[in-house]
Amino acid sequence: MKEKTFIDCQKGTANCCKDNFIELTLDEFERFYDKAPIGIGVKVYPHREEQYFFRYAGIYFYFSFGIIVNAGCIFLDGNKCSIYEDRPGMCQIFPVRGHDKKLKKFAADLDFCKECGQDCVNDIGEGFEFSYANRLSKPLEDKAKKVFRKLKKDKVILNKQVFKSLYDHLKGNYPKELMSILLEAVSAYRGKEDLWLSPIDPHIYFLIEDFLKKRNLDAERFYEAQLKFLTEMGTIKKL
Repeated sequence: MKEKTFIDCQKGTANCCKDNFIELTLDEFERFYDKAPIGIGVKVYPHREEQYFFRYAGIYFYFSFGIIVNAGCIFLDGNKCSIYEDRPGMCQIFPVRGHDKKLKKFAADLDFCKECGQDCVNDIGEGFEFSYANRLSKPLEDKAKKVFRKLKKDKVILNKQVFKSLYDHLKGNYPKELMSILLEAVSAYRGKEDLWLSPIDPHIYFLIEDFLKKRNLDAERFYEAQLKFLTEMGTIKKL
């Protein structure tokens, strides 16, 4: 019989909800923009993969909005997710992290779950079916396709509405700072870590404010909420 692997998150200690950066779709950003600490993720890749990538000094990268997760996600209640049924798509498909175009398969970090220490990974049918014969289960693969398709579509929209302006602004006015950010992003990529910028940084907030207003979102409420979140986290970053 071909081996099936299951993951029972109920046994875990919510380690996947700590020290993370959860990329958001546009709809998710609008839902959480004043309810969770938001960062502007900066991710680099060895080569350009999609139309939403930028290139600077030979480095390919993209921006994204995401929820900043440090010691613990703001939505954790003990070790349980308080918004489980309404959690972001990237949370729903964890530990799937991306799609490998060369291998034509989704990339997942099952070792993270195995190392959780709570026997979350099993082959006796507890939890949800993660894989079958070393491939993602059909339900999980279908969900992952849907999540990444929406993320890709929204990144193109976000580039047009805010991130292209952000890139041009940094390139034209803060080239040294942009280079420093990208070098740090390269280091983060190699270490499988996340790098993000504060959306309320005074050097760039006016761009975010304009974007929020165009989306009919409350810019003042966003600023006040993010200032509170980032101050409490002690992670306000400036260019």
